[in-house]
Amino acid sequence: MNTLSEETLISFQSLMWANRPVEIGETINNELETSTIFKNLDQVQKAAFRHILHEEKKPGEIVLVSGPAGTGKTLTAASAIVAAMKHQPQRLPILVIAEKNIVVENIFTACIKILGQDTTGFNILFLQSKFARLMLKERNRDIADLIGPFTMTAKIKDRGGKPEDLSWTGFKSQILNEQTIVFTTINFMYQTRSSWKGFPPKMLVLDDAAATTELNSLLPWLMFRQSIGRFVLIGDETQLKPYSISGNGQILTSLFERLKMSGWPTTNLQMNHRMVEDVSDLVKTAFYPNRELENLNAESTMYLSEAADIRGVLAQIFPGSQKNVIWSNVAGTESSTGQRTHDNPGERENIRRIVYELVACGIKPNKIAVLTGYPRQLYRLGKELAYMKSQGLHVRSIDSCQGLEKEIVIISFIRSNKGEMIGFMGKRNRLCCAISRARFAEILVRNFDMMKQIEVSELPETASIDISKIPTEIPKEDTTDKKDENEDEDKDQENDEEEEEEEIA
Repeated sequence: MNTLSEETLISFQSLMWANRPVEIGETINNELETSTIFKNLDQVQKAAFRHILHEEKKPGEIVLVSGPAGTGKTLTAASAIVAAMKHQPQRLPILVIAEKNIVVENIFTACIKILGQDTTGFNILFLQSKFARLMLKERNRDIADLIGPFTMTAKIKDRGGKPEDLSWTGFKSQILNEQTIVFTTINFMYQTRSSWKGFPPKMLVLDDAAATTELNSLLPWLMFRQSIGRFVLIGDETQLKPYSISGNGQILTSLFERLKMSGWPTTNLQMNHRMVEDVSDLVKTAFYPNRELENLNAESTMYLSEAADIRGVLAQIFPGSQKNVIWSNVAGTESSTGQRTHDNPGERENIRRIVYELVACGIKPNKIAVLTGYPRQLYRLGKELAYMKSQGLHVRSIDSCQGLEKEIVIISFIRSNKGEMIGFMGKRNRLCCAISRARFAEILVRNFDMMKQIEVSELPETASIDISKIPTEIPKEDTTDKKDENEDEDKDQENDEEEEEEEIA
């Protein structure tokens, strides 16, 4: 494949916003305008779709798409990617990249869902490390099976193995050079950079860009600057931000956020597709007070019916509650290991009771997620809810939950101490990411007295329930000799996050 001409490449001056455009791209060809992919988007998503694939010169070749949680950023990006694959050959090949494996998995899954069975004619490659592949199999077998046929291993098998006259690097480079689109993480791309020499992406899509450091955002462009003609950054600066062990505030500002702050033309999604009104009102009040956020599901019969069913369950478990956002007060104290990590036995017991009550009332475990901020609490919740995890319950850290959606989300805030130290559980961006994961109901378990230390002002405490009044006896699970199938994942999260929490506890 030929590289783009000098006139169409993104220059360093453009990337550093010296040549900042002044308008959003709007012009796409009739084939795209009339496509089913385009018609399935809401009006604001259509504007973002046009901006990503515009054919004008004035809007420039660096495209920003922003949107609050639940507005369909991944769907919009995936729709534009698939449309480019089908109708804009000048954009091929495409490189879709992110910092976290789960983000790449989510956008890949969305693309395959849109493509359906229509993958013939496209060479699609999903690149991941062996460790990431093993973790994915433990975490989500269905997604692992979906990705399987598109991995490098599958491509090598399809070719009958490596030819004797080629090195492994040369063989993989040959495979890469044949691809229409490649999905991978920034880290794995850099680790395997020797194999990428023959792959000239014309369009670069960086998902979760607001959570990616400036250096990592620039790395793919630096590697492929001789071919990239369109750089698309998708993100939400209100959610998780990039982290650096240096603790330098400048590094914690992403390229996405810096471009946006400079006045770079950005399409802003605003239609909530995920949350029922109770949950979206909380998210908007706490985190997006100055952003338009409309509830697209407000009139949906299916959504209203399921929300009403869950409201009935919550009314049984929490007598007196009237909304699908439950604020639960736990007055017990936390347990800490120095400043490195923390857990809260009282919160764990209450969460355990809630999970079992929900399941007893007919809610399937795979519709529930339990989120928490510290690895010690995460690990112990995983052990104490081992059986429910085996039935589909998700137990995750807040820093690994971006992209997750569940019908009911329970959040353990953990921190409860005499010094009123709330640590990073008081950080606005983390709370936004965690609280915006729920579709139908949110249950927040924490010590009310500690919440005055929080960065988010005036969180509406609509239903304060004393969980200790729940009468149900919960049988103790035998976890002493039982190997939790997700234990390795929990330990991995603990190792990944421990350094960060030491910095900000």
